[in-house]
Amino acid sequence: MPHRIDFKGWQNLSERGEYRLSTGYLKKLVKQLGLDNKKKITSEIEKASSNFYKGFLRGFFDADGSVQGTHVNGISIRLAQSNIQRLKAVQRMLLRLGIFSQLHTNRRNAGSKSLPNGKGGYKLYNTKAQHELIVSRENIATFYKVVGFGDKDKQNKLSLLIKGFNRKMVKERFIATVKDIVFMDRRNVYDIQIPGINAFDGNGFLLHNCGEQPLLGFESCNLGSINLSKMIKQRGKKSKAWIVDWDKIKGTVYNAVHFLDNVIEVNRYPLPEIEKLTKGNRKIGLGVMGFADMLILLKIPYNSKKAFVLAEKIMKFIQTEGRKASVILAEQRGAFPNFMDSIYNAKGMPRVRNATITTIAPTGTIGIIAGCSSAIEPHFAISYIRKHVLGGQEMVEVNSIFEEVAKERGFWSKKLIEEISRKGSIQDIKRIPADLKKIFVTALDIDPEDHIKMQAAFQKYIDNATSKTINFPYSASEEDVKKAYLIAYRFGCKGLTLYRNESRKQQVLNIKGKEQSKILEKKIEEKDVPPELRDPSPDIPDLPPGSCPTCSI
Repeated sequence: MPHRIDFKGWQNLSERGEYRLSTGYLKKLVKQLGLDNKKKITSEIEKASSNFYKGFLRGFFDADGSVQGTHVNGISIRLAQSNIQRLKAVQRMLLRLGIFSQLHTNRRNAGSKSLPNGKGGYKLYNTKAQHELIVSRENIATFYKVVGFGDKDKQNKLSLLIKGFNRKMVKERFIATVKDIVFMDRRNVYDIQIPGINAFDGNGFLLHNCGEQPLLGFESCNLGSINLSKMIKQRGKKSKAWIVDWDKIKGTVYNAVHFLDNVIEVNRYPLPEIEKLTKGNRKIGLGVMGFADMLILLKIPYNSKKAFVLAEKIMKFIQTEGRKASVILAEQRGAFPNFMDSIYNAKGMPRVRNATITTIAPTGTIGIIAGCSSAIEPHFAISYIRKHVLGGQEMVEVNSIFEEVAKERGFWSKKLIEEISRKGSIQDIKRIPADLKKIFVTALDIDPEDHIKMQAAFQKYIDNATSKTINFPYSASEEDVKKAYLIAYRFGCKGLTLYRNESRKQQVLNIKGKEQSKILEKKIEEKDVPPELRDPSPDIPDLPPGSCPTCSI
Protein backbone atom coordinates (compact mmCIF):
# COMPACT_ATOMS: atom_id res chain seq x y z
CA MET A 1 0.00 0.00 0.00
CA PRO A 2 2.78 2.58 0.69
CA HIS A 3 3.32 3.12 -3.06
CA ARG A 4 -0.20 4.57 -3.43
CA ILE A 5 -0.45 8.36 -3.48
CA ASP A 6 -3.56 8.30 -1.27
CA PHE A 7 -1.95 6.12 1.43
CA LYS A 8 -1.88 8.05 4.71
CA GLY A 9 -0.51 5.33 6.96
CA TRP A 10 -2.13 3.35 9.76
CA GLN A 11 -4.06 5.13 12.49
CA ASN A 12 -3.55 3.63 15.96
CA LEU A 13 -6.71 3.63 18.11
CA SER A 14 -5.08 2.43 21.33
CA GLU A 15 -8.26 2.73 23.38
CA ARG A 16 -9.96 0.17 21.07
CA GLY A 17 -6.87 -1.93 20.45
CA GLU A 18 -7.26 -1.34 16.70
CA TYR A 19 -5.43 0.04 13.71
CA ARG A 20 -7.40 1.70 10.93
CA LEU A 21 -6.59 2.36 7.31
CA SER A 22 -8.19 4.98 5.09
CA THR A 23 -7.56 5.19 1.34
CA GLY A 24 -9.65 6.36 -1.56
CA TYR A 25 -8.89 3.16 -3.47
CA LEU A 26 -10.38 0.94 -0.77
CA LYS A 27 -13.51 3.08 -0.66
CA LYS A 28 -13.82 2.72 -4.42
CA LEU A 29 -13.32 -1.04 -4.19
CA VAL A 30 -15.93 -1.35 -1.43
CA LYS A 31 -18.41 0.52 -3.61
CA GLN A 32 -17.66 -1.71 -6.63
CA LEU A 33 -18.32 -4.77 -4.49
CA GLY A 34 -21.69 -3.36 -3.40
CA LEU A 35 -20.85 -3.42 0.30
CA ASP A 36 -22.23 0.01 1.22
CA ASN A 37 -20.62 -0.08 4.67
CA LYS A 38 -22.47 -3.29 5.55
CA LYS A 39 -21.02 -6.64 6.47
CA LYS A 40 -22.37 -8.92 3.74
CA ILE A 41 -21.37 -11.04 0.79
CA THR A 42 -22.73 -9.56 -2.42
CA SER A 43 -23.20 -11.07 -5.86
CA GLU A 44 -20.24 -8.95 -7.03
CA ILE A 45 -18.04 -10.68 -4.45
CA GLU A 46 -19.24 -14.12 -5.55
CA LYS A 47 -18.40 -13.27 -9.17
CA ALA A 48 -14.82 -12.35 -8.31
CA SER A 49 -11.68 -14.37 -9.09
CA SER A 50 -10.42 -17.39 -7.14
CA ASN A 51 -7.52 -15.32 -5.78
CA PHE A 52 -9.99 -12.74 -4.50
CA TYR A 53 -12.00 -15.58 -2.92
CA LYS A 54 -8.93 -16.83 -1.07
CA GLY A 55 -8.04 -13.40 0.32
CA PHE A 56 -11.60 -12.52 1.21
CA LEU A 57 -12.32 -15.83 2.97
CA ARG A 58 -8.98 -15.70 4.78
CA GLY A 59 -9.95 -12.32 6.22
CA PHE A 60 -13.44 -13.53 7.10
CA PHE A 61 -12.12 -16.55 9.00
CA ASP A 62 -9.39 -14.41 10.65
CA ALA A 63 -12.11 -12.17 12.08
CA ASP A 64 -14.85 -14.64 13.01
CA GLY A 65 -13.44 -18.14 12.51
CA SER A 66 -11.81 -20.56 14.91
CA VAL A 67 -9.93 -23.87 15.01
CA GLN A 68 -11.44 -26.30 17.48
CA GLY A 69 -11.15 -29.86 18.77
CA THR A 70 -8.49 -32.52 19.19
CA HIS A 71 -7.47 -35.72 17.39
CA VAL A 72 -9.55 -37.65 19.93
CA ASN A 73 -12.86 -35.80 19.65
CA GLY A 74 -12.37 -34.47 16.12
CA ILE A 75 -10.91 -31.31 14.59
CA SER A 76 -12.92 -28.65 12.82
CA ILE A 77 -12.70 -25.12 11.45
CA ARG A 78 -15.74 -23.07 12.42
CA LEU A 79 -17.30 -19.77 11.37
CA ALA A 80 -20.11 -18.34 13.52
CA GLN A 81 -22.54 -15.68 12.25
CA SER A 82 -26.00 -14.39 13.11
CA ASN A 83 -26.87 -14.05 9.40
CA ILE A 84 -27.56 -17.46 7.84
CA GLN A 85 -27.53 -16.06 4.29
CA ARG A 86 -23.98 -14.82 4.85
CA LEU A 87 -22.92 -18.33 5.87
CA LYS A 88 -24.64 -19.85 2.86
CA ALA A 89 -22.65 -17.50 0.62
CA VAL A 90 -19.42 -18.54 2.37
CA GLN A 91 -20.40 -22.17 1.85
CA ARG A 92 -20.89 -21.58 -1.89
CA MET A 93 -17.55 -19.80 -2.17
CA LEU A 94 -15.77 -22.62 -0.35
CA LEU A 95 -17.41 -25.19 -2.64
CA ARG A 96 -16.07 -23.36 -5.68
CA LEU A 97 -12.60 -23.78 -4.20
CA GLY A 98 -13.20 -27.52 -3.62
CA ILE A 99 -13.94 -27.27 0.11
CA PHE A 100 -17.10 -28.90 1.47
CA SER A 101 -18.69 -27.57 4.66
CA GLN A 102 -21.85 -28.07 6.70
CA LEU A 103 -24.27 -25.50 8.09
CA HIS A 104 -25.81 -25.81 11.55
CA THR A 105 -28.58 -23.37 12.41
CA ASN A 106 -29.36 -21.95 15.86
CA ARG A 107 -26.25 -23.32 17.54
CA ARG A 108 -26.70 -20.57 20.16
CA ASN A 109 -30.10 -19.07 20.89
CA ALA A 110 -30.87 -15.35 20.94
CA GLY A 111 -30.45 -13.60 24.29
CA SER A 112 -28.23 -11.06 26.01
CA LYS A 113 -24.50 -11.06 26.60
CA SER A 114 -21.83 -8.86 28.16
CA LEU A 115 -19.62 -7.58 25.35
CA PRO A 116 -16.88 -4.91 24.93
CA ASN A 117 -18.47 -1.46 24.62
CA GLY A 118 -15.62 0.10 22.62
CA LYS A 119 -14.59 2.31 25.53
CA GLY A 120 -12.46 -0.17 27.42
CA GLY A 121 -15.35 -1.65 29.40
CA TYR A 122 -18.23 -4.08 28.93
CA LYS A 123 -21.96 -3.64 28.43
CA LEU A 124 -24.96 -5.97 28.27
CA TYR A 125 -26.12 -6.28 24.66
CA ASN A 126 -29.02 -8.15 23.05
CA THR A 127 -27.63 -10.87 20.77
CA LYS A 128 -29.20 -12.66 17.82
CA ALA A 129 -29.26 -16.42 17.34
CA GLN A 130 -25.93 -17.76 16.11
CA HIS A 131 -25.46 -20.17 13.23
CA GLU A 132 -22.28 -22.05 12.43
CA LEU A 133 -20.45 -23.24 9.34
CA ILE A 134 -18.19 -26.25 10.01
CA VAL A 135 -15.30 -27.51 7.89
CA SER A 136 -14.22 -31.03 8.87
CA ARG A 137 -12.72 -34.30 7.60
CA GLU A 138 -10.29 -34.05 4.66
CA ASN A 139 -11.66 -30.60 3.86
CA ILE A 140 -9.54 -29.23 6.72
CA ALA A 141 -6.33 -29.99 4.80
CA THR A 142 -7.77 -28.43 1.61
CA PHE A 143 -8.76 -25.30 3.55
CA TYR A 144 -5.24 -25.08 5.00
CA LYS A 145 -3.60 -25.34 1.56
CA VAL A 146 -6.05 -23.20 -0.42
CA VAL A 147 -7.33 -20.54 2.01
CA GLY A 148 -5.65 -20.76 5.40
CA PHE A 149 -5.54 -18.07 8.10
CA GLY A 150 -3.72 -14.77 7.99
CA ASP A 151 -3.88 -14.83 11.79
CA LYS A 152 -0.60 -16.50 12.82
CA ASP A 153 -1.97 -18.08 16.00
CA LYS A 154 -4.88 -19.73 14.19
CA GLN A 155 -2.72 -20.84 11.24
CA ASN A 156 -0.05 -22.31 13.53
CA LYS A 157 -2.66 -24.15 15.57
CA LEU A 158 -4.21 -25.60 12.42
CA SER A 159 -0.77 -26.56 11.05
CA LEU A 160 0.18 -28.43 14.22
CA LEU A 161 -3.13 -30.31 14.31
CA ILE A 162 -2.79 -31.39 10.67
CA LYS A 163 0.81 -32.55 11.21
CA GLY A 164 -0.33 -34.47 14.29
CA PHE A 165 -2.49 -36.90 12.28
CA ASN A 166 -0.99 -40.40 12.42
CA ARG A 167 -3.44 -41.72 9.83
CA LYS A 168 -5.21 -40.45 6.73
CA MET A 169 -7.97 -37.91 7.25
CA VAL A 170 -11.53 -39.19 6.88
CA LYS A 171 -12.75 -38.74 3.32
CA GLU A 172 -15.83 -36.66 2.63
CA ARG A 173 -18.85 -38.78 1.77
CA PHE A 174 -21.39 -36.93 -0.31
CA ILE A 175 -24.39 -38.85 0.94
CA ALA A 176 -27.75 -37.43 1.96
CA THR A 177 -30.79 -39.16 3.43
CA VAL A 178 -34.17 -38.15 2.01
CA LYS A 179 -36.63 -37.97 4.89
CA ASP A 180 -39.66 -36.80 2.97
CA ILE A 181 -40.76 -35.53 -0.44
CA VAL A 182 -43.55 -32.97 -0.35
CA PHE A 183 -45.24 -31.60 -3.48
CA MET A 184 -45.16 -27.79 -3.40
CA ASP A 185 -45.71 -26.48 -6.90
CA ARG A 186 -45.42 -27.31 -10.58
CA ARG A 187 -43.08 -25.07 -12.55
CA ASN A 188 -41.35 -25.09 -15.92
CA VAL A 189 -37.62 -25.78 -15.77
CA TYR A 190 -35.07 -24.90 -18.41
CA ASP A 191 -31.71 -26.07 -19.63
CA ILE A 192 -28.92 -23.59 -18.91
CA GLN A 193 -26.02 -22.59 -21.12
CA ILE A 194 -23.40 -19.94 -20.47
CA PRO A 195 -21.98 -19.08 -23.93
CA GLY A 196 -18.28 -19.74 -24.31
CA ILE A 197 -17.61 -21.88 -21.25
CA ASN A 198 -20.78 -24.03 -21.62
CA ALA A 199 -20.95 -24.50 -17.86
CA PHE A 200 -22.75 -22.87 -14.97
CA ASP A 201 -22.75 -22.50 -11.20
CA GLY A 202 -25.33 -24.76 -9.56
CA ASN A 203 -25.48 -23.78 -5.89
CA GLY A 204 -21.72 -23.68 -5.60
CA PHE A 205 -20.93 -26.65 -7.85
CA LEU A 206 -19.43 -26.19 -11.32
CA LEU A 207 -21.85 -28.01 -13.62
CA HIS A 208 -21.49 -28.96 -17.25
CA ASN A 209 -24.04 -30.27 -19.70
CA CYS A 210 -21.64 -32.67 -21.39
CA GLY A 211 -21.70 -36.22 -20.03
CA GLU A 212 -19.95 -38.58 -22.46
CA GLN A 213 -16.90 -38.92 -20.20
CA PRO A 214 -17.77 -39.50 -16.51
CA LEU A 215 -14.59 -38.76 -14.54
CA LEU A 216 -13.29 -38.74 -11.01
CA GLY A 217 -12.08 -35.46 -9.54
CA PHE A 218 -8.86 -34.25 -11.26
CA GLU A 219 -9.01 -36.82 -14.10
CA SER A 220 -8.55 -35.80 -17.74
CA CYS A 221 -10.80 -36.12 -20.78
CA ASN A 222 -8.57 -37.80 -23.36
CA LEU A 223 -10.68 -38.51 -26.45
CA GLY A 224 -10.21 -39.59 -30.03
CA SER A 225 -12.63 -40.62 -32.78
CA ILE A 226 -12.29 -42.91 -35.79
CA ASN A 227 -13.80 -41.55 -39.01
CA LEU A 228 -15.98 -44.49 -40.07
CA SER A 229 -16.70 -42.93 -43.48
CA LYS A 230 -13.07 -43.80 -44.30
CA MET A 231 -13.36 -47.37 -42.97
CA ILE A 232 -15.01 -48.86 -46.07
CA LYS A 233 -13.73 -50.35 -49.33
CA GLN A 234 -15.12 -51.34 -52.71
CA ARG A 235 -16.42 -54.89 -52.89
CA GLY A 236 -14.32 -55.58 -55.98
CA LYS A 237 -12.19 -53.79 -58.56
CA LYS A 238 -15.10 -53.31 -60.96
CA SER A 239 -17.83 -53.00 -58.33
CA LYS A 240 -19.20 -49.66 -57.14
CA ALA A 241 -20.65 -51.24 -54.02
CA TRP A 242 -18.98 -50.55 -50.68
CA ILE A 243 -18.38 -52.85 -47.72
CA VAL A 244 -16.90 -52.36 -44.25
CA ASP A 245 -13.09 -52.63 -44.16
CA TRP A 246 -12.63 -54.52 -40.88
CA ASP A 247 -8.86 -54.85 -41.27
CA LYS A 248 -8.52 -51.09 -41.63
CA ILE A 249 -10.66 -50.49 -38.53
CA LYS A 250 -8.52 -52.95 -36.55
CA GLY A 251 -5.26 -51.26 -37.56
CA THR A 252 -6.69 -47.83 -36.82
CA VAL A 253 -7.88 -48.95 -33.37
CA TYR A 254 -4.40 -50.20 -32.43
CA ASN A 255 -2.80 -46.95 -33.61
CA ALA A 256 -5.43 -44.84 -31.84
CA VAL A 257 -5.07 -46.61 -28.47
CA HIS A 258 -1.29 -46.31 -28.71
CA PHE A 259 -1.59 -42.62 -29.60
CA LEU A 260 -4.03 -41.76 -26.81
CA ASP A 261 -1.85 -43.57 -24.27
CA ASN A 262 1.12 -41.49 -25.46
CA VAL A 263 -0.93 -38.31 -25.00
CA ILE A 264 -1.20 -39.13 -21.28
CA GLU A 265 2.58 -39.40 -21.06
CA VAL A 266 3.63 -36.28 -22.99
CA ASN A 267 0.85 -33.93 -21.91
CA ARG A 268 1.72 -30.91 -19.77
CA TYR A 269 -0.58 -30.87 -16.73
CA PRO A 270 -1.67 -27.63 -15.03
CA LEU A 271 -1.88 -29.23 -11.57
CA PRO A 272 0.06 -32.09 -9.93
CA GLU A 273 -3.24 -33.61 -8.75
CA ILE A 274 -4.45 -33.87 -12.36
CA GLU A 275 -1.21 -35.50 -13.49
CA LYS A 276 -1.24 -38.00 -10.60
CA LEU A 277 -4.81 -39.23 -11.19
CA THR A 278 -4.62 -39.13 -14.99
CA LYS A 279 -1.46 -41.25 -15.01
CA GLY A 280 -2.82 -43.41 -12.19
CA ASN A 281 -5.87 -44.58 -14.18
CA ARG A 282 -4.76 -43.77 -17.75
CA LYS A 283 -8.34 -43.50 -19.01
CA ILE A 284 -8.84 -42.97 -22.73
CA GLY A 285 -12.01 -42.54 -24.75
CA LEU A 286 -11.79 -43.93 -28.28
CA GLY A 287 -14.98 -43.35 -30.24
CA VAL A 288 -16.34 -42.88 -33.75
CA MET A 289 -17.65 -40.23 -36.09
CA GLY A 290 -18.87 -40.30 -39.67
CA PHE A 291 -21.27 -43.18 -38.97
CA ALA A 292 -24.16 -41.57 -40.88
CA ASP A 293 -21.87 -41.06 -43.89
CA MET A 294 -20.78 -44.70 -43.70
CA LEU A 295 -24.41 -45.86 -43.75
CA ILE A 296 -25.18 -43.68 -46.76
CA LEU A 297 -22.21 -45.07 -48.69
CA LEU A 298 -23.25 -48.60 -47.72
CA LYS A 299 -26.83 -47.71 -48.81
CA ILE A 300 -28.25 -48.62 -45.40
CA PRO A 301 -31.07 -46.42 -44.00
CA TYR A 302 -30.15 -44.97 -40.58
CA ASN A 303 -33.53 -45.94 -39.13
CA SER A 304 -33.40 -49.62 -40.11
CA LYS A 305 -32.75 -52.90 -38.33
CA LYS A 306 -29.70 -53.43 -40.51
CA ALA A 307 -28.21 -50.12 -39.27
CA PHE A 308 -28.78 -51.00 -35.60
CA VAL A 309 -27.14 -54.41 -36.06
CA LEU A 310 -24.15 -52.86 -37.87
CA ALA A 311 -23.77 -50.22 -35.12
CA GLU A 312 -23.58 -52.90 -32.43
CA LYS A 313 -21.18 -55.02 -34.50
CA ILE A 314 -18.80 -52.11 -35.19
CA MET A 315 -18.69 -50.91 -31.58
CA LYS A 316 -18.18 -54.43 -30.25
CA PHE A 317 -15.29 -54.86 -32.68
CA ILE A 318 -13.67 -51.54 -31.65
CA GLN A 319 -14.14 -52.34 -27.95
CA THR A 320 -12.64 -55.83 -28.32
CA GLU A 321 -9.67 -54.74 -30.43
CA GLY A 322 -9.13 -51.68 -28.25
CA ARG A 323 -8.77 -53.84 -25.14
CA LYS A 324 -6.41 -56.17 -26.97
CA ALA A 325 -4.29 -53.15 -27.87
CA SER A 326 -4.35 -52.02 -24.22
CA VAL A 327 -3.23 -55.50 -23.09
CA ILE A 328 -0.29 -55.37 -25.50
CA LEU A 329 0.70 -51.94 -24.16
CA ALA A 330 0.43 -53.26 -20.59
CA GLU A 331 2.86 -56.06 -21.47
CA GLN A 332 5.31 -53.50 -22.87
CA ARG A 333 4.84 -50.60 -20.44
CA GLY A 334 2.95 -52.01 -17.47
CA ALA A 335 -0.69 -51.85 -16.36
CA PHE A 336 -2.16 -48.57 -15.10
CA PRO A 337 -0.83 -47.88 -11.56
CA ASN A 338 -4.23 -48.17 -9.85
CA PHE A 339 -4.85 -51.58 -11.45
CA MET A 340 -4.75 -53.46 -8.12
CA ASP A 341 -7.70 -51.42 -6.82
CA SER A 342 -9.77 -51.79 -10.00
CA ILE A 343 -12.42 -54.22 -11.25
CA TYR A 344 -9.80 -55.70 -13.60
CA ASN A 345 -7.89 -57.19 -10.66
CA ALA A 346 -9.82 -60.46 -10.73
CA LYS A 347 -9.13 -64.03 -11.73
CA GLY A 348 -9.16 -64.51 -15.49
CA MET A 349 -9.05 -60.78 -16.26
CA PRO A 350 -6.12 -59.54 -18.39
CA ARG A 351 -3.80 -56.75 -17.29
CA VAL A 352 -4.64 -53.62 -19.25
CA ARG A 353 -2.83 -50.35 -19.73
CA ASN A 354 -5.96 -48.18 -19.57
CA ALA A 355 -8.86 -48.22 -17.08
CA THR A 356 -11.34 -47.28 -19.83
CA ILE A 357 -11.06 -47.57 -23.60
CA THR A 358 -14.19 -46.32 -25.38
CA THR A 359 -16.43 -43.25 -25.43
CA ILE A 360 -18.84 -41.74 -27.94
CA ALA A 361 -18.15 -37.98 -27.91
CA PRO A 362 -20.20 -35.40 -29.88
CA THR A 363 -17.32 -34.62 -32.34
CA GLY A 364 -19.06 -31.46 -33.56
CA THR A 365 -15.90 -29.45 -34.21
CA ILE A 366 -13.59 -32.26 -35.32
CA GLY A 367 -16.39 -33.57 -37.55
CA ILE A 368 -16.32 -30.24 -39.40
CA ILE A 369 -12.54 -30.41 -39.70
CA ALA A 370 -12.63 -34.05 -40.89
CA GLY A 371 -15.52 -33.33 -43.27
CA CYS A 372 -17.79 -36.06 -41.95
CA SER A 373 -21.01 -36.46 -39.98
CA SER A 374 -20.88 -35.97 -36.21
CA ALA A 375 -20.33 -39.00 -33.97
CA ILE A 376 -23.22 -41.48 -34.34
CA GLU A 377 -25.78 -38.80 -35.26
CA PRO A 378 -27.76 -38.82 -38.48
CA HIS A 379 -27.42 -35.72 -40.64
CA PHE A 380 -29.42 -32.84 -39.15
CA ALA A 381 -30.53 -31.86 -42.65
CA ILE A 382 -29.39 -32.29 -46.26
CA SER A 383 -28.74 -28.55 -46.35
CA TYR A 384 -28.56 -26.29 -43.28
CA ILE A 385 -26.95 -23.26 -41.67
CA ARG A 386 -24.31 -23.90 -39.00
CA LYS A 387 -24.02 -20.98 -36.55
CA HIS A 388 -21.36 -20.00 -33.98
CA VAL A 389 -18.37 -21.02 -36.12
CA LEU A 390 -15.17 -19.09 -36.86
CA GLY A 391 -15.88 -16.39 -34.31
CA GLY A 392 -19.67 -16.25 -34.59
CA GLN A 393 -20.04 -16.58 -38.36
CA GLU A 394 -22.67 -18.63 -40.19
CA MET A 395 -21.82 -21.40 -42.64
CA VAL A 396 -24.26 -22.90 -45.17
CA GLU A 397 -23.62 -26.61 -45.67
CA VAL A 398 -24.88 -29.11 -48.25
CA ASN A 399 -24.34 -32.83 -47.77
CA SER A 400 -21.45 -33.58 -50.11
CA ILE A 401 -22.47 -37.20 -50.72
CA PHE A 402 -25.99 -36.13 -51.72
CA GLU A 403 -24.54 -33.46 -54.01
CA GLU A 404 -22.32 -36.02 -55.73
CA VAL A 405 -25.18 -38.50 -56.20
CA ALA A 406 -27.58 -35.79 -57.43
CA LYS A 407 -25.07 -34.59 -60.03
CA GLU A 408 -24.36 -38.17 -61.10
CA ARG A 409 -28.08 -38.86 -61.60
CA GLY A 410 -28.70 -35.55 -63.31
CA PHE A 411 -31.22 -33.83 -61.01
CA TRP A 412 -28.88 -31.40 -59.26
CA SER A 413 -29.87 -27.76 -59.59
CA LYS A 414 -29.62 -24.50 -57.67
CA LYS A 415 -33.40 -24.38 -57.42
CA LEU A 416 -33.47 -27.87 -55.86
CA ILE A 417 -30.91 -26.91 -53.22
CA GLU A 418 -32.88 -23.77 -52.35
CA GLU A 419 -35.97 -25.94 -51.83
CA ILE A 420 -34.03 -28.42 -49.68
CA SER A 421 -32.55 -25.53 -47.67
CA ARG A 422 -36.05 -24.33 -46.83
CA LYS A 423 -37.29 -27.78 -45.86
CA GLY A 424 -34.14 -29.49 -44.59
CA SER A 425 -35.56 -32.85 -45.60
CA ILE A 426 -35.97 -34.37 -49.09
CA GLN A 427 -38.90 -36.60 -48.15
CA ASP A 428 -41.61 -34.32 -49.62
CA ILE A 429 -39.74 -33.48 -52.86
CA LYS A 430 -41.31 -35.57 -55.62
CA ARG A 431 -38.50 -35.43 -58.20
CA ILE A 432 -36.01 -37.13 -55.87
CA PRO A 433 -35.97 -40.96 -56.31
CA ALA A 434 -37.51 -43.10 -53.56
CA ASP A 435 -34.31 -45.12 -52.97
CA LEU A 436 -32.43 -41.94 -52.08
CA LYS A 437 -35.17 -40.80 -49.72
CA LYS A 438 -34.69 -44.00 -47.71
CA ILE A 439 -30.93 -43.52 -47.46
CA PHE A 440 -30.75 -39.74 -46.95
CA VAL A 441 -32.96 -39.53 -43.87
CA THR A 442 -32.34 -36.62 -41.51
CA ALA A 443 -32.64 -36.15 -37.76
CA LEU A 444 -36.27 -34.97 -37.90
CA ASP A 445 -37.24 -37.68 -40.41
CA ILE A 446 -36.32 -40.36 -37.87
CA ASP A 447 -38.75 -41.48 -35.20
CA PRO A 448 -37.48 -40.74 -31.65
CA GLU A 449 -37.65 -44.45 -30.80
CA ASP A 450 -35.22 -45.24 -33.63
CA HIS A 451 -32.85 -42.57 -32.30
CA ILE A 452 -32.95 -44.34 -28.93
CA LYS A 453 -32.37 -47.76 -30.52
CA MET A 454 -29.25 -46.43 -32.21
CA GLN A 455 -27.91 -45.01 -28.94
CA ALA A 456 -28.60 -48.31 -27.16
CA ALA A 457 -26.85 -50.31 -29.90
CA PHE A 458 -23.62 -48.33 -29.53
CA GLN A 459 -23.80 -47.97 -25.77
CA LYS A 460 -23.71 -51.72 -25.20
CA TYR A 461 -19.97 -51.70 -25.92
CA ILE A 462 -18.93 -48.35 -24.41
CA ASP A 463 -16.85 -48.09 -21.23
CA ASN A 464 -17.73 -44.48 -20.46
CA ALA A 465 -20.89 -42.96 -21.95
CA THR A 466 -22.55 -42.18 -25.27
CA SER A 467 -23.28 -38.75 -26.68
CA LYS A 468 -26.43 -38.87 -28.79
CA THR A 469 -29.27 -36.40 -29.33
CA ILE A 470 -32.85 -37.63 -29.58
CA ASN A 471 -34.37 -35.06 -31.93
CA PHE A 472 -37.99 -34.00 -31.57
CA PRO A 473 -40.02 -31.73 -33.86
CA TYR A 474 -41.33 -28.43 -32.50
CA SER A 475 -44.77 -29.98 -31.95
CA ALA A 476 -43.51 -32.62 -29.47
CA SER A 477 -45.59 -32.86 -26.30
CA GLU A 478 -44.72 -33.70 -22.69
CA GLU A 479 -46.27 -37.12 -23.26
CA ASP A 480 -43.89 -37.74 -26.21
CA VAL A 481 -40.91 -36.92 -24.01
CA LYS A 482 -42.23 -39.12 -21.19
CA LYS A 483 -42.58 -42.11 -23.52
CA ALA A 484 -39.07 -41.56 -24.87
CA TYR A 485 -37.58 -41.74 -21.38
CA LEU A 486 -39.52 -44.92 -20.62
CA ILE A 487 -38.37 -46.53 -23.86
CA ALA A 488 -34.77 -45.53 -23.12
CA TYR A 489 -35.11 -47.11 -19.66
CA ARG A 490 -36.46 -50.23 -21.29
CA PHE A 491 -33.44 -50.46 -23.61
CA GLY A 492 -31.03 -49.91 -20.70
CA CYS A 493 -29.68 -46.50 -21.74
CA LYS A 494 -27.41 -44.81 -19.18
CA GLY A 495 -28.88 -41.40 -19.92
CA LEU A 496 -30.80 -39.47 -22.53
CA THR A 497 -30.44 -36.10 -24.26
CA LEU A 498 -33.66 -34.81 -25.83
CA TYR A 499 -33.88 -31.71 -28.00
CA ARG A 500 -37.06 -30.15 -29.37
CA ASN A 501 -36.29 -28.25 -32.56
CA GLU A 502 -36.62 -24.46 -32.29
CA SER A 503 -36.90 -24.61 -28.50
CA ARG A 504 -34.16 -21.95 -28.40
CA LYS A 505 -33.93 -18.73 -30.32
CA GLN A 506 -30.29 -19.52 -31.11
CA GLN A 507 -29.23 -23.06 -31.95
CA VAL A 508 -26.07 -24.33 -33.61
CA LEU A 509 -27.77 -26.12 -36.54
CA ASN A 510 -30.63 -24.37 -38.33
CA ILE A 511 -32.73 -25.04 -41.41
CA LYS A 512 -32.77 -21.97 -43.64
CA GLY A 513 -36.50 -21.29 -43.78
CA LYS A 514 -39.30 -21.28 -41.21
CA GLU A 515 -40.67 -24.61 -42.39
CA GLN A 516 -38.69 -26.68 -39.92
CA SER A 517 -41.62 -26.59 -37.52
CA LYS A 518 -43.72 -28.41 -40.11
CA ILE A 519 -41.23 -31.13 -41.07
CA LEU A 520 -42.69 -34.51 -40.35
CA GLU A 521 -43.99 -33.56 -36.92
CA LYS A 522 -44.08 -37.17 -35.81
CA LYS A 523 -44.95 -38.32 -32.34
CA ILE A 524 -44.13 -41.66 -30.81
CA GLU A 525 -47.31 -43.50 -31.69
CA GLU A 526 -49.03 -45.54 -29.00
CA LYS A 527 -48.84 -48.65 -31.17
CA ASP A 528 -45.05 -48.40 -31.30
CA VAL A 529 -44.66 -48.47 -27.52
CA PRO A 530 -44.39 -51.87 -25.77
CA PRO A 531 -47.72 -52.82 -24.09
CA GLU A 532 -46.21 -52.74 -20.60
CA LEU A 533 -45.18 -49.11 -21.13
CA ARG A 534 -48.53 -47.79 -22.35
CA ASP A 535 -50.41 -45.37 -20.12
CA PRO A 536 -48.35 -46.06 -17.00
CA SER A 537 -49.96 -45.31 -13.67
CA PRO A 538 -48.61 -42.45 -11.49
CA ASP A 539 -46.69 -45.04 -9.44
CA ILE A 540 -44.47 -46.52 -12.16
CA PRO A 541 -42.87 -49.76 -10.94
CA ASP A 542 -39.28 -50.71 -11.69
CA LEU A 543 -39.19 -52.24 -15.15
CA PRO A 544 -37.02 -55.32 -15.71
CA PRO A 545 -34.35 -55.10 -18.45
CA GLY A 546 -35.97 -55.99 -21.73
CA SER A 547 -34.75 -57.20 -25.08
CA CYS A 548 -34.48 -54.83 -28.01
CA PRO A 549 -35.82 -56.75 -31.06
CA THR A 550 -33.32 -55.03 -33.35
CA CYS A 551 -30.03 -54.92 -31.45
CA SER A 552 -30.14 -57.67 -28.81
CA ILE A 553 -30.19 -55.29 -25.83
